[in-house]
Amino acid sequence: MLKLTPKQKIWVRVAIYVPLILFFGYGALKAHWARTAAESEAPLAPTAPETPELEGTKREIQLPNGQVVTITEMTEEQARAQGFELPPDDDAEAKDKERGDADADAEAEAESQPGAEPSADTETGTATP
Repeated sequence: MLKLTPKQKIWVRVAIYVPLILFFGYGALKAHWARTAAESEAPLAPTAPETPELEGTKREIQLPNGQVVTITEMTEEQARAQGFELPPDDDAEAKDKERGDADADAEAEAESQPGAEPSADTETGTATP
């Protein structure tokens, strides 16, 4: 086995590592040049998508993080006129349910009042006082 002096050990390391660093550094530099050339040839994308001006009542709200957001409120007719597709109207069923619940609440309130007439239960055929 060879006996190397400390000075020779340093030169061996330089002879090994410097070509490696140059080889990989040059490859990284070529990749950087190719990337910048492609970016300079490509058209720049807009920073924010352009949205058409919406008609309706506009108001601004401030979010908890401090960002201010503009909200446009519009009726269903305005939304349809501007080309928005709205989901089918399921509110009719919900309103019927609400009315049914309100009628049931009114009956329960009338029954709980003192002096109210007892009502007959049609399903069981019994009367409640």
